[in-house]
Amino acid sequence: MKKYLPLPIIALALLAVFIFVGCSAKEPPPTPITTETPITQQESEKKHEESDVVEHDSDSDEHNESSEEAHEKPHAAEEETHREVEDEEGMPMAEIPSSSVLHLIPEHTDGIIYCPSLNELNNRVNMLAMELMPTAENPEVIAKILANTFGAGFENLAELEQIGLDMNQDFAIFMTSLNPPDLSATVHLIDPAAMKQVIDAESEGTAPIEYNGVTYWNAAGGGGSFAIIDNTLVFSRSAETCEHVIDTYNKTKPAITTHPDYRTFLADISAGTSQLTVHFNLESIAPMLGVALKDESEAMKDSLESDPAAMAAAPFFESIFVGVIDLLEQLKSLSATLEVEGTDVKLAPFLRFKSNSEIQNALKEMTPDELTLLGELPSPTFTNGAFQGKPELMIEMSMFWLKMLAQDSDPEHAERLASLTKQMKHFYEALGEEWAFSANFGSSIIPDYLVIYELRDKQTAKAYMEEALLKQLQDAMALARNMIGDGAHLDMYKGAHQGEPMMHNGIEIKSYVFPNFGSTFGTMPPEAAGLMPQEWQWYYAFTDDYLFMVMGSPELLKMNLDNKAGTGTAPSFSAEPSYEKLAMTLGVESNLFFAISPMTMVKSLLPIIAKSADPNGAAALQMMSGMLMNLPENYSIGFSAKVQEDGIGAKLLLTLGDFKQLIQMLAMMQGMGQMQ
Repeated sequence: MKKYLPLPIIALALLAVFIFVGCSAKEPPPTPITTETPITQQESEKKHEESDVVEHDSDSDEHNESSEEAHEKPHAAEEETHREVEDEEGMPMAEIPSSSVLHLIPEHTDGIIYCPSLNELNNRVNMLAMELMPTAENPEVIAKILANTFGAGFENLAELEQIGLDMNQDFAIFMTSLNPPDLSATVHLIDPAAMKQVIDAESEGTAPIEYNGVTYWNAAGGGGSFAIIDNTLVFSRSAETCEHVIDTYNKTKPAITTHPDYRTFLADISAGTSQLTVHFNLESIAPMLGVALKDESEAMKDSLESDPAAMAAAPFFESIFVGVIDLLEQLKSLSATLEVEGTDVKLAPFLRFKSNSEIQNALKEMTPDELTLLGELPSPTFTNGAFQGKPELMIEMSMFWLKMLAQDSDPEHAERLASLTKQMKHFYEALGEEWAFSANFGSSIIPDYLVIYELRDKQTAKAYMEEALLKQLQDAMALARNMIGDGAHLDMYKGAHQGEPMMHNGIEIKSYVFPNFGSTFGTMPPEAAGLMPQEWQWYYAFTDDYLFMVMGSPELLKMNLDNKAGTGTAPSFSAEPSYEKLAMTLGVESNLFFAISPMTMVKSLLPIIAKSADPNGAAALQMMSGMLMNLPENYSIGFSAKVQEDGIGAKLLLTLGDFKQLIQMLAMMQGMGQMQ
């Protein structure tokens, strides 16, 4: 007798795919088999009676023949019946094929994870894996994830099809409650009769339940509830949710496909380019998370206040919890898509805020524009990026940690903080709305940073840098010391002074020296101390309508000034081969854009670490540096974000093909090690 996988394991296994692998395809997903959705309760009952006959037919050959005939029906998109409805604001909702499992999901749902085709997902992941690491056999990545996670006995997805699951059509995991957790799944069936046998085995000893014209079964031992609706399997942790799905099928309760809150989610699916789409209703989740955070905040506060040494930090941590809870209360939903195209993996999340919330009102003033300063950045560096925002946001970012410390402090602290904030306000109001940044490793594991600011008021910015910056840094440390007590890390600006100015390409470069910067790290072992800078410098220069500021070595600044003068030999960021792909995929008309070159990071870090390593370790690091020497230093990771509609949309691009040589090299080394 054939041994069937337990249905709860199958349902959870499908969920594991969503959690562990996020992929999507360029081609539109396979069009589902056309099925008519019942309009009335009588039609639902008639369909149930017809399926009942199929389920109890003893001739299995007839089942298979009937199923094959149904599966051979045309799948052309033009033969699908789509639904188009308008939300309460009169805006059209996305069209979703009438046979999609989405029409079975009740509108009151906390979270949905949707995949148009597990086979397509599996193919994309396998192709990606074989491209990065060629093998003679199909790696069956998804099947291995499922089997290893749940200890199941299948080796490929074809074995799931043998028990009736249709891996070519769409399916979804959804949650109607987090407390208690209520997980459900809707999956198309290629062979309802085969699945019925599995259900009979799972529900042995329990009687089937008739609900509004549809039969469902409860698994023995409280393992969940199951129903077969037309050619779709419904699994739920609770019988109540199973009944809600039946009500949705019968049109007595609305589905998510008609709910305006799912407009973005449904539009992402309708676009047909992604193979994984998720949506979480944060309005329903936030209250539960808020209560949990409040409890955690109280527990941490009690713990800190019982320790005299840590008591001063209690207001700081408490204010962080308050800020997170306040943020949660303003969130509406989170949706995201995942896509794989060749060896590129793309993630596109969208965070929506409640209408008229404090954050949403602030975002309305941050209309994104093209980030022109990206072309000014030098290369190669391990990261390059640009940001566009209002001066008020820059002030909040700069003063965030001090404001956190000042919560519930005495009036004197509040007055000093207000004075520091006022000085910072004057400086940022003198700057433009765009600034760009670069980072690279020089002589220590603390990177060198370059920041380029647009200028509105050059004289005000220059006066601040020359007359107010150093005093403000020292005043900020003094205020922090008064609020949380003394500490070596608060002495980093002690003894700071102006450095000797220098000229480069006719531009004056001024600086500040921080001789006590190494005290920030406290007492360290000699090996680690050699990796840290004991002294730190800030360099700055004004040219045209820009302020250039560098922390660490002045080389990044000189490189940039050379490029502006036309005498530089280093390429600019926009001239890098990988830049065009990032700009096209992520879009430079954003509020935030940055790119990371992992290979540049590793190549620049290894020589620094080798200096403090023992002879054997240094030799190994030098050998590794030699192996990596010829690998391209592409910007393999890119990210952008911008304000749009009533939230923030973001894009992440991972160009995994850039690591192909490295992956194969490491695999070869591992194989050689195993042979020894």
